[in-house]
Amino acid sequence: MDTRRPPVWWELGVGLVAFIACVSLSRASFGDKRAAAVANARDVVRLEAALDFDVEASMNRWLIEHDWLATVTAYHYAAMYAVTSIAVLVFLYLRRPTLYRWGRRSCLVLNVVAAASFAVFPVAPPRLNPDLPVVDTVARQRIWGTWGSPVGDSVNHYAALPSLHFALVVWVLVMLMIATRSAVLITLAAADVVLTALVVVATGNHYALDLVAATVLVAISVPPTRPAPPSRPRRRPGGWLGRLTDALRARAILLDPR
Repeated sequence: MDTRRPPVWWELGVGLVAFIACVSLSRASFGDKRAAAVANARDVVRLEAALDFDVEASMNRWLIEHDWLATVTAYHYAAMYAVTSIAVLVFLYLRRPTLYRWGRRSCLVLNVVAAASFAVFPVAPPRLNPDLPVVDTVARQRIWGTWGSPVGDSVNHYAALPSLHFALVVWVLVMLMIATRSAVLITLAAADVVLTALVVVATGNHYALDLVAATVLVAISVPPTRPAPPSRPRRRPGGWLGRLTDALRARAILLDPR
């Protein structure tokens, strides 16, 4: 396994290119994106209703009754997933270089697959679903860096499924479980997974099924990108079989015209 740290300038360049590519891909449109997103959202709601899993409206109703909590959850939604995922990549780069490339690859695959999903299967979040009485608490609180402020007006509003916010915090937990034995860090990451699940649904940005899809996204991003273990040298057979193998190799060398 490679223990060398790649140059910082290279990593920043790769990150920038990946970010631009993912944003461009997620915003790609095939036909009437809004109509497709609303239609797909209705399918998600019908499936949740059949599974008795439709909790978005009730959670949102409870949140808007607590204005201070709505502000806290809006800030969490806007920033926490990015802060924690970047922090883990920096931690791996500085403290676990043997695992850094795995972390970077899996995070890149996760984002690319999510961006492709948003382009191919756009889904309107509960706050933009005309069939649901859901209030957009993030916009109402006008949190900097979201669509409640000029900085976030260019975000893709039809990127509900899977929840990239939830996928990234689950990815953070998985990578920390691989990279460290710190019970404090792992417990904090697990608590953030639970908190993020509640926040993204209560704020009207995701359906409960989006969290399931996000968990599947992590499952198909982390294990396949694991580096291959170093190959072990072949052991020489013992006894007469070993002597015969050595003789055949010697003969092959003698007969090789090179």
